Amino acid sequence: MTERVQYAPGPATGARVQKDGDRWTLIVVREMRHAPEMVWEALTDPAHLSQWAPFDADRNLASVGPAKMSMARRQPPTAQKP
Repeated sequence: MTERVQYAPGPATGARVQKDGDRWTLIVVREMRHAPEMVWEALTDPAHLSQWAPFDADRNLASVGPAKMSMARRQPPTAQKP
């Protein structure tokens, strides 16, 4: 992932929650300008998650199964000299 625009979180417009018994599902629909494969990798690969997500995952999230999620503890980016 290169040449990113600085991410600024906003409201989760259009987000909805579905409940099925004891299971909850959060659904957020977004239009992306990137190919679906690139977006999926950014959403599931821990190396890519570390570039944008506020959490870390202990495994690739592309498959169903238990995963340990923890709040990311990252150093703020340093200012780059021109």
